[in-house]
Amino acid sequence: MRFPLRHDRWVFAAAAFVAGVVLAAAAIGAGVRVAIGGRDFTLVAALLLEAGLALAGFVIGRGVEARVAEEREQAVARRTLEEMSVLQARLADRQRLAAIGELGATVAHEIRNPLAIIRTMVQNLADSASGTPDVRRTSEALLEEIDRVSRVTTALSGLSRPPVPRVAPIASDVVLTRVEWLARRLLHGREISLRVRDVGSPVRLLGDPDLLCQVLLELVANAAAATPQGGEISLESRAAGDVVILTVRDQGPGIPPETREQIFDPFFSSRAGGTGIGLAVARQIVRSQGGTIFAATAEAGAGATFEIRLPAAVEP
Repeated sequence: MRFPLRHDRWVFAAAAFVAGVVLAAAAIGAGVRVAIGGRDFTLVAALLLEAGLALAGFVIGRGVEARVAEEREQAVARRTLEEMSVLQARLADRQRLAAIGELGATVAHEIRNPLAIIRTMVQNLADSASGTPDVRRTSEALLEEIDRVSRVTTALSGLSRPPVPRVAPIASDVVLTRVEWLARRLLHGREISLRVRDVGSPVRLLGDPDLLCQVLLELVANAAAATPQGGEISLESRAAGDVVILTVRDQGPGIPPETREQIFDPFFSSRAGGTGIGLAVARQIVRSQGGTIFAATAEAGAGATFEIRLPAAVEP
């Protein structure tokens, strides 16, 4: 990285030269004279003083320039190391997800057909007129578990194929309206309210509307699992400089500080029956769109707040 040229050496040299002129003028004005062998060398001495001071100022200025350049280079080196550390962490995370995804894809391939056969047999048993109520209830429970296994294997195989978003400018209210429509059906029959709003006027962001909807619905589903009956989930968007922040907040028990970063790791889940895949996929999707996702608050008992930050669309 190249920096703009500095001119401290010339500034210091000029200042020292001016100081020499002032000192020489003051000395001459006070009657100071320099004589050698009866000849007057006052003017020569004054010029030598000014030149000496200018040279000293030049040397000092060069030292200042070198010090400033060194500090800048050190700052750039630190920043580069930090960026490399972040990139290495993301690369390691992506490689880990890819390895898990490859394993998931292999498992899904091996069990997909047997799982479909088992599901068909259980479905036939559930639909059988000769089945007792206990058999039907057991069959329905089995179908739910079979479907859950199928969803988990599908999600795992998806980790090996990072999403390719179709990023385009989209209005925040369009995203919120779509997610609200789907989320209310997700919450149907539960005594949990949903509050959706744009803080300020709607803004435009850069993102893939389908993938954003998937991530926000995942966060709403997690919030619903954590929020007690009679609680509220809020979904908001707001502008903050050159980013747009999408927030999902619940009234659940919150996230302990020690698990704040772990919640985005595959297979980590603090919820009974959770797979630990949803947030890992959500982070992968958000990052693919140039954004970030994190738990904004982590106080136990204060509810959980998740923030998605995406670039704001530049108005033409």
